[in-house]
Amino acid sequence: MKYSAGSGKNMAMKKYRVRYLSIANLDLMVIDEQLGAFLAKAARFFSILDKQAPQLADMPVMHPIYDDISLYRKMVVLDYLVFYIVNETKKTVDIHRIINGKMDVQRQFAN
Repeated sequence: MKYSAGSGKNMAMKKYRVRYLSIANLDLMVIDEQLGAFLAKAARFFSILDKQAPQLADMPVMHPIYDDISLYRKMVVLDYLVFYIVNETKKTVDIHRIINGKMDVQRQFAN
């Protein structure tokens, strides 16, 4: 059991399960191929993602809602935008897409 700082009461933290949808896994494969020639940048990207994604289990609403598609929250990892949805009922954080921020995001969601 975890405690809420300063509350003086025991409060169990609601843990969420972080899941990557199939399309997000495909996005990661593409990113790996694109960054393959830049080993240091690839290692840095995956290192940051490996640290930030699990934090969503404890703090799923820590990142802002994406203004253009309000269904999603947006986490920034280097040049990439990680789009996810928090499902309060199932206690899951579903990572839907990981897209280069320099691309036309709307078009990527349409594909």
